[in-house]
Amino acid sequence: MLKYLKDNSFVVGIVSSNSLEFIKKLLKKTKIDINQFDVVITREDVSMTKPYPDLYLKALSKLNIKNKKNVIAIEDSNVGIISAFTAGIKVINVRDIDVISDNNKDKCINIVNSLLEIINILEEKRF
Repeated sequence: MLKYLKDNSFVVGIVSSNSLEFIKKLLKKTKIDINQFDVVITREDVSMTKPYPDLYLKALSKLNIKNKKNVIAIEDSNVGIISAFTAGIKVINVRDIDVISDNNKDKCINIVNSLLEIINILEEKRF
């Protein structure tokens, strides 16, 4: 998924309520270089984390993105969906352990079972 995004010139970021240290450990464990991301925003960067929009707003600011028309957040939790939606960003939910509430399903432009399904959405420009 990351290779596809980078090969197709997408701007890619990590927006997480976790600590930067945790994100670095997770990326190292999965053998993903943190430098492949254009921005990494973690709880240390904002005063209020998800479900508040601060993390996403900080990422948009760092990337100097004013028009959110083509911005998509990929989220796996209720608080993440609320955070991105409140920031004015389209959300794709990847099903995970967190059962998404009906109210939050309505905030998503799509719900998928795996990250690979997102490639089809992007190629068909269904966002």
